[in-house]
Amino acid sequence: MSRSIKTKTLRIILCLLMAIALLPLISNTAEAAERREEFVVTKGPQDAAFTYTGTHFEITGDDGGDQDGVFITPEKTMTVASTDGTVITKLVMTRSYYTADGTLADKGTVTVSGNTITVTGINDTSVTISHADGDGFYKYVQINNVKVYYEDDDILAENITLDSESLELEEGDTAVISATVTPDNATYTVANITWKSSDESVATVDQNGKVTAVGEGEADISATITNGSDYTDDDVTVTCKVTVKNLVVISNIELKIDAPVGGDKVTADHSDPDDPDSPYNWLTQNPKPKVTSLNNDVELTQIQGEKIALWLNEEEGVFAGTFVGGKKYRVMGVIQPKEGYKIADEFKLTINGTEVTDFYSNAPGMVLFTYTVTAVKNNPPYIVPDTSVK
Repeated sequence: MSRSIKTKTLRIILCLLMAIALLPLISNTAEAAERREEFVVTKGPQDAAFTYTGTHFEITGDDGGDQDGVFITPEKTMTVASTDGTVITKLVMTRSYYTADGTLADKGTVTVSGNTITVTGINDTSVTISHADGDGFYKYVQINNVKVYYEDDDILAENITLDSESLELEEGDTAVISATVTPDNATYTVANITWKSSDESVATVDQNGKVTAVGEGEADISATITNGSDYTDDDVTVTCKVTVKNLVVISNIELKIDAPVGGDKVTADHSDPDDPDSPYNWLTQNPKPKVTSLNNDVELTQIQGEKIALWLNEEEGVFAGTFVGGKKYRVMGVIQPKEGYKIADEFKLTINGTEVTDFYSNAPGMVLFTYTVTAVKNNPPYIVPDTSVK
């Protein structure tokens, strides 16, 4: 290979290496975001100086006008100025009275379209608005809204993700909604989220996302990031629907369990080949124990239904076979209240007139219990004597 070819090759390689080295700098260069502050200038005082102060800007002038907005004439001006060095790129003003034609600015270019007056190309920290001289009303303009546009290098939040899209709570309960903001390097983070409830008679929320259930109903809990300005086009908002229930509390539970009858049969198809004697093959036992709720104030879910009651033998496995009169059998069941009710943290359970303490709650709103019953002895069949035999 000739020396010239080698030199060209080395130059190409060096250029590629330099380009690769510059990639992080290029990719991390954030495009300036257009932002906005908006002022509603309708407070007066008429024929006197006025001042409106925002986050980055302040508007001052000679005539506060009336409810239709501030007055701008050849002699009375309005100045928009930065309070922190932020550069103004554009103004958009709304004419409320008199004529927009003839509006002047000491910087940038003024255009008028209907009631909208736009000043572009300002690129300075202040701009003063006045009006050309004219006949009668044609030398005035009244402004009631001023939008001040600017740019900054903030990395805007693009999305908020909540760990819950919906919550079901009881009155008095609390829950914390956790939020995540993306991108990870956004200038405005979780700490900048504003939390709000659509109905504080149902649920309230503090600025840490903690929700408190107040009364029965539904409310939307919203999380909003304004990205540091009142320019709502770049706001990010997500919601979580909260349903609050006022449940009736059950403090006494009375059950009746029918004893099995000797000679009756129970089948249990142990379909789990890895654990054929598991007491949790509840779907396959037939018939299950007959358990009846005696509560007058509430109808409990039928606990003799699928998956929530079964016969156990002495070894605590699922019973299958023929009941023997006089022998004891255990019933295991789960109590679940119907919708709109809940079991108290401390309650009394009575079965067949006897208070039972052998139970525990293994899941919210559920109680698992066991109870021993004795199989009824089956009566032998009545044999009619044969009177024909002498």
